[in-house]
Amino acid sequence: VGDIDNLAALILESSSHQIPGNDVTFHGLRRALIELLAHFSVYRTYIDFDKYDNRDRKIILRAVRDARREQPEFEYEYRFIEYFFTTAGNGAAEAVRKRRAALMRFQQFTGPLMAKGYEDTFLYIFNRLTALNEVGGNPAHFGDSLDSFHSYLKERMKQRPAPLNATATHDSKRGEDTRARLLVLSEIPRQWDMTVSCWKKMNSRFKKCLNSRMAPDANDEYLLYQTLVGTFAVEGEIDDSYCSRIREYMLKAIREAKVHTAWIRPDTAYEQAVMNFVDSILSKNNAAFLKNLTTFSSDIAWHGMLNSLSQCVIRITAPGVPDMFCGTGLLRYVLVDPDNRRNIDFDLRNNLLVRLSESIESGKDVLLSELMATPNEALVKLYTNYCALQARRENSKLFTIGTYEPVQANGIQAGSVIAFYRHYGTQSFFVVAPRFTCELVNKNTYPAGRAIWGNTKISLPVSGTRVFTEIYTGISREIPPEVHVGDMLRGFPVAVWIAQDPPCRKPSNPQE
Repeated sequence: VGDIDNLAALILESSSHQIPGNDVTFHGLRRALIELLAHFSVYRTYIDFDKYDNRDRKIILRAVRDARREQPEFEYEYRFIEYFFTTAGNGAAEAVRKRRAALMRFQQFTGPLMAKGYEDTFLYIFNRLTALNEVGGNPAHFGDSLDSFHSYLKERMKQRPAPLNATATHDSKRGEDTRARLLVLSEIPRQWDMTVSCWKKMNSRFKKCLNSRMAPDANDEYLLYQTLVGTFAVEGEIDDSYCSRIREYMLKAIREAKVHTAWIRPDTAYEQAVMNFVDSILSKNNAAFLKNLTTFSSDIAWHGMLNSLSQCVIRITAPGVPDMFCGTGLLRYVLVDPDNRRNIDFDLRNNLLVRLSESIESGKDVLLSELMATPNEALVKLYTNYCALQARRENSKLFTIGTYEPVQANGIQAGSVIAFYRHYGTQSFFVVAPRFTCELVNKNTYPAGRAIWGNTKISLPVSGTRVFTEIYTGISREIPPEVHVGDMLRGFPVAVWIAQDPPCRKPSNPQE
C-alpha cells in the first residue's frame, strides 16, 4: 500500500508542470494504477526515454486497455497514464529527471508485485497440474507441439546463441525430477481422476469440519496428492523425515495461497487440521491408502524417470548452455525452498562419479547391464549427464555453434519421439529421445527396440550413409538418411549419435 501511495505521489509531482496532469487527483490516479498493475502481463518493461521500445509501449497500452475495461469511471486517469508512459519526456531538465525517476520506480515495482501475486499466490491456488506451476511458466497452457518446440529453438539460436538451458534453480517451485513425474499424469487423465476419487473416499474420515468448511478443502487436498506422487519414494518407505517434509511444504503452500490462512494472518485451526490430515493419511495405520499410493506412484516413477533422462539429454545437446542446479546430477525429488535447499550429499556424488569413470574405462557393457537392471539407482541420471557432457566437451564447437535441424518421424509411434540434428564442418550428431512413454511401455520396460517402436522411422537431413557412434552404448554403425527409431534406441533409453567424418560416397553402380 505504501509503495502504491509513493508511486502515485511521485507521478503527480513529476507531471505537475504539464497540462495533462493538472486535473488528476491522487485518489483517482492511485485507483487507476492499482488496476493497471493488476493487468500487467509481464514482470517489467525496460523503458528509458533515451531508448523507447515499441514492444514495451504495446505492453503498457494493453494493460491500460484491460484496466479501463474494468474501471471505465477512471477514463481521464487512464488517458493521463497513457500519455505519461508512452510519450517521450521533454521540458526542463529537472522535470525530465523527475519523470524518469517515476517511470523507473514504476518498472521496479511491477516485478516484485508480479512475483508476489503470481509466483507466491496464484501458483499455490491453481492446482490443475502442478508440474506447470513454475516461475516463468503458464499453468493454463499444456505444452507445445513438436513443430513449435523446434521453431522456438531455431529462432532462439539466431537471436541468442548462448542462453542458459536451465530446468531448476534455487527458486523452483518443484525440482526438475518431481515435475518430470507429475507430467506423466497428463498422459493418463482418466486413471488419475479415478485414483484421486478413490483416495478422497479412503481418506475422508481424516478431514475436519471447521465452521461449515472442510479442512483441508478439495483444492488443498488435491495439491497434497500431487505432491505425494511427485516425491514418494519408489520403495514405498515413509519415515519421519518424509512426513516432516510434506508437512512443511503444505504449511507453506496454504499460507502462500492466502485462501484459508496466510503468513500475516494465520488460521491456526485450519493449519492444524491440514497437518493432522497429512499425518493421518501417511500413518502406517492407513495401510490400504499407502498400498494404493505405493503401487500408483511406482508406475508414475518409472515414466517420470524416462522423462528425466529425455530432459537431461535435450538440455545438454540443444542450442544453449546446459545449467544444472546443485544436486540435480542425480534423480532428486524435491519441492520448493526450504526443501530444495537441504544438505546435498556431495561425498556420494563424488564417489559415484569416480565409480562411473572407472567403469567406463573398463568398458561400458557391464556398466550398462547394471544400469538397465536397476534403472532407479542413482547412477542412471548421472550416466546420462556424464556421457553427454563429455561429448559436449570433446566437440565444443559442434555443440555450441552447430546448426540445428528438426528430425521428422513417421510411423505408428511418431508422436512419441523427439529428434534433432546438429552440424558443424565435418562433424554432426543427432539426438533421439522418447516422450509420452505411457503409450509405449509398461513399468520396468524400456522404450527400446523395434518391438516397441514398430515401423517408426526418422529421416535425417543428410544425403548419404555415414558412420556414427552412440555415446551411451559405444556402438558404431553406418546410418542411412532414413532409419528405424528402434534401431537408434536399443541399448539405452536415450541416444546421441555422433559422426566425425564426412558422409560416405554414394556408389555409382550396385556392384560398387
